[in-house]
Amino acid sequence: MNIKKLPEHFLQYVWQHKRFDFSQLKTVDGRKVLLVDTGTHNTNAGADFLLAKIYLDDVLWVGDVEIHWRSSQWYTHRHEKDPAYNSVILHVVAQYNSITYNQKGEELPVLVIPPALIEADLLSKYAYLSAEKQFIPCYQHFAQYASAVMPDFLPILTQERLTAKANFILNELETSKNDWAQVFYQQLSLFLSANINGEAMLALAKSLPFILLQKYKSNLYQLEALLLGQSGLLPAESKDAYLQKLINEYDFLSKKHDLSPLSAQLWKFSRMRPANFPTIRIAQLAQLIFQTEHLWASLLAIDDYRDYEPFFEVQLHSFWDDKYRLEKTKTVSPKRMGKTAVHHLLINTVAPFLYACGQAMQTPVYKQKAIELLQNLPAEDNPVLEEWEKLGQKASDAKDSQALLQLKKCYCEQLNCVNCPIGKRFLFE
Repeated sequence: MNIKKLPEHFLQYVWQHKRFDFSQLKTVDGRKVLLVDTGTHNTNAGADFLLAKIYLDDVLWVGDVEIHWRSSQWYTHRHEKDPAYNSVILHVVAQYNSITYNQKGEELPVLVIPPALIEADLLSKYAYLSAEKQFIPCYQHFAQYASAVMPDFLPILTQERLTAKANFILNELETSKNDWAQVFYQQLSLFLSANINGEAMLALAKSLPFILLQKYKSNLYQLEALLLGQSGLLPAESKDAYLQKLINEYDFLSKKHDLSPLSAQLWKFSRMRPANFPTIRIAQLAQLIFQTEHLWASLLAIDDYRDYEPFFEVQLHSFWDDKYRLEKTKTVSPKRMGKTAVHHLLINTVAPFLYACGQAMQTPVYKQKAIELLQNLPAEDNPVLEEWEKLGQKASDAKDSQALLQLKKCYCEQLNCVNCPIGKRFLFE
């Protein structure tokens, strides 16, 4: 097999379950290694295995074990600067190419477990999975195990995905002094736009704090002036009376609040439906802030999942009826946020924030609200889910579609088959 693709989680599994020849082990410096206890697998920050018990020659060591493909990855991950890794008693690698020192400057014993020591049958099956070029590594075998495994695995995957998104939100809150309104506004901006303009929308939200917009929330044209002006998309001047009013207002407010607009070059308009143009999405963001008393707090207070969708029912005022950009078009139509866009926001912004709130406040009811919301939204429609459907795994709702996206991203694409129940059945039966 191509050993360059043998990932750390596979080596961790091999270590944890002793799926290798451990009868004649020696460290790089020649000390005999006797495994008493491989330790407890740690899925949080810190070393991979905690409280392992290992004899080095005749001395019993109790401490942590860190596993890498190459020993130099110790430095790639900057463990030599992290005191949390001073409790590591053994560095286990498949390839040795560097001495390992901890933060105290102490050299750590290194044990090499090359692929040749790993159980041949396990390695052969894993090589087969890693060589698969289809949609998922177990493409040829998925149907054989899916009916027995997926009903129980899908809810776990949904919770994993929500937890990962919630953890990201909680990290953002740490850097924003626990400002839930600002972080929600940032994530709302990110997912309000099509993927191609997501980062530009996020940059806009970070450059124009929500607390500033709140000062002008009772005046829609000031909100539009601030958001469109800060985006860099307003022209220098216009013959359109309302547009010129926006230009003049942003000129005044930018001086008052010392604002510098983003570059207009950040925004993309090509290869997307006009309804997704950044000008429309920015105007919809302004309208949403205008018509909502407290954006995040109002959503948090909702009890019935059926009330989330109407919350995002936004129709722009008449200036936008004949516009998608800031120039007039021949087509006249009211600009509303479509159901697909609303569902995208609920799945990727509201549900993760509810889950994060439950996690931060240790209030299970908010986590349950997040899951209930996903359970009552239609499944997403994208190429990944289309491929799952070809395999007979059709998502029945957004809860399932999020689970399948998690499975693809965090298991299949990472060749994390040893932690997937389908992968385990193939590898170990």
